[in-house]
Amino acid sequence: IVAPVLARAGNRLYFTVGIRNELMTSDGTPAGTQSLNLSYAFAIGSLGNSAMVLTEAGFSQLELWKTDGTQAGTVRVQALGPTDCGYVSPPSQEVDGELYFYQCLSDGSGGPLWKTDGTQAGTVQVQAPVRASSFSAMYSAFHTDSLLIPLGGGLFFDGGPSGAQIWHTDGSAAGTQTVSLPANSLSPFPTFNLGNFLVAIGGEAWRLDQDGSVTDLGASGAAGNPLQRAGNQIFFLIREPDPNGYSYDIWKTDGTAAGTSVVPGTNFFSTNYPDYPDFKGAAGSVILYEDTTGEVWRSDGTGPGTFLLQSSPPVEGPTASVGNELFFPSGDASGDWMLWKTDGTVAGTVPVRTFPEAPLYSRGPDKLTPAGSQLFFTLTDPVHGEELWVSDGTDAGTHLAKDVLPGAGSSGISFHATLGSRVLFTANDGVHGVELWVSDGTDAGTFMLQDIAPGAQSSGISPYSASAGGRLFFTADDGIHGIELWTSDGTAAGTHLVKDILPGVDSSLPSGLVPVGRHVVFTATDGVHGSEPWVSDGTDAGTFMLQDIAPGSASSGPLSYSIGTSKAFFVADDGTTGAELWTVPRLALDPTFTDVPSTFWAWRFVESLAASGVTGGCGGGDFCPGAFVNRAQMAIFVLTARGTAPPPATGTRFDDVPAGYWAGPWIEELAREGVVGGCSANPPLYCPDNLLTRAEMAVLLTVARHENPPPATGTRFGDVPANYWAARFIEQLAADGITSGCGGGSYCPDQPITRGEMAVFLATAFGLPLP
Repeated sequence: IVAPVLARAGNRLYFTVGIRNELMTSDGTPAGTQSLNLSYAFAIGSLGNSAMVLTEAGFSQLELWKTDGTQAGTVRVQALGPTDCGYVSPPSQEVDGELYFYQCLSDGSGGPLWKTDGTQAGTVQVQAPVRASSFSAMYSAFHTDSLLIPLGGGLFFDGGPSGAQIWHTDGSAAGTQTVSLPANSLSPFPTFNLGNFLVAIGGEAWRLDQDGSVTDLGASGAAGNPLQRAGNQIFFLIREPDPNGYSYDIWKTDGTAAGTSVVPGTNFFSTNYPDYPDFKGAAGSVILYEDTTGEVWRSDGTGPGTFLLQSSPPVEGPTASVGNELFFPSGDASGDWMLWKTDGTVAGTVPVRTFPEAPLYSRGPDKLTPAGSQLFFTLTDPVHGEELWVSDGTDAGTHLAKDVLPGAGSSGISFHATLGSRVLFTANDGVHGVELWVSDGTDAGTFMLQDIAPGAQSSGISPYSASAGGRLFFTADDGIHGIELWTSDGTAAGTHLVKDILPGVDSSLPSGLVPVGRHVVFTATDGVHGSEPWVSDGTDAGTFMLQDIAPGSASSGPLSYSIGTSKAFFVADDGTTGAELWTVPRLALDPTFTDVPSTFWAWRFVESLAASGVTGGCGGGDFCPGAFVNRAQMAIFVLTARGTAPPPATGTRFDDVPAGYWAGPWIEELAREGVVGGCSANPPLYCPDNLLTRAEMAVLLTVARHENPPPATGTRFGDVPANYWAARFIEQLAADGITSGCGGGSYCPDQPITRGEMAVFLATAFGLPLP
């Protein structure tokens, strides 16, 4: 599969379509949209009103072409030599009428820098390769041979020239080291996360632990395909040598040596290589598979739990699990499609519905997508075409949800996400083009969410979407803002443009969307900073560039976002070191509190309090960083940050802090230690609801830290003279590096302290770890 390319030159749009990346152009009209008869185009740059196109010819040879948007005006400028870009567009930039671009090489270097004025004579190499990349073999959004697997707070990856070595990192330079494992033992074979460790199948069965250690579980000859997970077991095949044909055993592993073994009674023989046992899915902890004769079996990994499902017909299409039942299509003797389900028992393997309207020569139940307790799928029949169906597992509850495109035509349904018991999908009703729809399985509950590109025009919703925080994030073009980031919560009102990242009709081309908690991380360009990492919570204000890795208009081209429990990893090129591994705290992408994004000035300190258990926020997922703190709240904050658990309160220390008062134990502990003396001696009062000032905060912290400050000098802050009642405590905080004041050489001692300021004071004073 080749990544699509989109660019603008002059008043025309250039783009690629299909698996051969055929170059197309359009002026926005049907008549002005045509193919330019140029294949395998993977990079397009603009040079004046012309487009300069890089193509990969035979045997990975790079060619430079120029086009004015006509077939006659599409000409080859020069052959540049070998390339290995993996179909990822190398960065390009027009400067003073010349286009500069990189040529990717297969030896791990960034390739030479070229420039062209659109002529053969004016196409010259500017600089030899200078940037050796550790990720040349995997630096591609579509590179199937790459390995970037998060586990806990670390990552396993393949690095070095051509990805020749497996590495593990904890996110630090010192914690990045090679792993005693051949590179081709993992990549490109899939891995399975079984909690605190990974299981990978490739040549052997391997266990990868969070400390970077690797254990060979045996199972020599294990194939990386097919594989099937059921509960906490992974099932795979081993082909045994046989002089008369091919002998196969089904094996299982739970990630331990003792739990890695052949499944009893699963030896199969075939004289034809493609005829091997084929896994069809899982229902709970039970797998379904077809043997080499096409009969359907079930297994839980034990001998008694492995047997032929005599009641089951052949599985003739995709499967999907709803609860502990596996649904699959099959045909009946009369030539009609059927939908079946099984719970892994003979009695529980039953037909759900026969579709006499869907003969076997048509497409049967397809694109099976579970949502809640329902199964959504498409079915093709001569009356309705391929349309949306739904099933609750019963005959009566299996029906056409809606004929989106009325009549025999097909609406082209493509599922994007499930939100509870609903599905979000794209379809074309023949009036509005391909747009986003929602369905709850009923006709009334199946409708278009928004006509993003008004009229018959399609909005070009990308299939590479992501679900996060109960929302779908996707890219679309409304004809006004270009291709930008959109979101939907499954309602018409909640379906909207997130942010016009590259303002106007040009496109920021968001790509590589990966969910991180309530957020998504992705790559985009705002026209100022080039292609860089971005993050979004679905709002305009909450969508921002994470970092300008390649400074200025250059692009770092971040790819392969991989999310661990405490860190996120990706590959990017800062323009100096080549394509290398980068890391960022996961909390920077998905903060704990909705009102404290990673761009907030005190974000790291607020996250530190949350991680240390000092605060759970102010309710509703917020922290309320601008809210003021009263004396009762601060008593709890200070002692919790210090790690002190107070004894029960007596209710006798202050008249306004009776027994049972919510903050009583902490207030009385501060008084017992002599940290506070209250706000009145007669009667003894604490004034728990009074707002805490910055001066009072200074006293609390220094005394709670068991410090005895020297006399004040009165020279540290302009508004804190030596005779100010809290001057020596304030100056001690400054000397300890806990505060630098409120700005302009002042401390603002009588100003109430906010929760955001408090976070900085506490985390710094008590040395709480920062993200």
